[in-house]
Amino acid sequence: MHFAKAKASSFPYFVALAVILVNLIIDASSIYRVQHLPSVMAGGASAANMMYVMLGSQWVTMVFSAAVGLGYAQWLMDRRRADLPWYAVVGVAVAYVVLSVALSYGWLSVQRMATARMGLVGVQVMTIVSLFVYRINTLIAVMLPLWLAYRVVRGRMVSPGEMRWRSLLIFALLVWAWHLMIVQLALPSALAAASVYGLDLWSMAPWMYLGSFALVLPIWFAALLAWPGSMSSAYVSRALLASFLTTIVNIVSMLSVAFVVAAVVFRRAAGDSAMATGAALVAALLWFVITLPLCWLSVKALMRDATGRASVEQGYRLGEGSA
Repeated sequence: MHFAKAKASSFPYFVALAVILVNLIIDASSIYRVQHLPSVMAGGASAANMMYVMLGSQWVTMVFSAAVGLGYAQWLMDRRRADLPWYAVVGVAVAYVVLSVALSYGWLSVQRMATARMGLVGVQVMTIVSLFVYRINTLIAVMLPLWLAYRVVRGRMVSPGEMRWRSLLIFALLVWAWHLMIVQLALPSALAAASVYGLDLWSMAPWMYLGSFALVLPIWFAALLAWPGSMSSAYVSRALLASFLTTIVNIVSMLSVAFVVAAVVFRRAAGDSAMATGAALVAALLWFVITLPLCWLSVKALMRDATGRASVEQGYRLGEGSA
């Protein structure tokens, strides 16, 4: 007798891929529509800045929706021990398009009516609120079709298979999505402040969003070291909680190191660009060295029981053969 390892279902990957393709179509149509607005066609710095911010926002939506699609599809599959056929994925994609467009235009209408009577401060507050509302809309547009699909379509029973790398992927996408949201909140104000000092960095905004993965490198390395070696379930709930906790640890560590180093530089190296650059490199190294073990401890504590020992036999099927 020998044991052959069961192949895990690719259904969550197909859902994430469908969500990404739908986002690409929606983003392309949005860019085309905005580019043909009279104010944008007339040119000007403000129109270009709006396009840069829009590209960054679309990237945040792309990563977040892919993380939600992959994670929620995997959670449903783990819970029901069944996946769905290809036409269910197509139905989820179509429903995602309809809900995304409907919810976005609905909130846009509400936002326009609300901001028409607000002052500058109210408009800024509404802008921040909109970022959270759009994320909630994404949750609804991705999760509701999947939930309905499992209610309507008959699933096919599947073996869990090995889930370590899939669980790690869900965790990595969630962590990056949280950091992207923080960047989305802070970056426009930072770029506007830079413009006051004569620095036009708006064209760098899309690359700053893409480069934000550098902020999560210590978390990813910590997860690789701390994640269980074998898993018969993706443990999506634990991965979600771990992504929250490690993001908080990372941000607090980053801000603490930056504050201390900035205070030292301000006292001892004011006006010395060479020393300031060296201090920035030291700060980056300190941040990485401090964050890595803290995130390792956080992930280890949350995932220590997620080894699937009790159900390891579910990840294998018995094959015939001789010893």
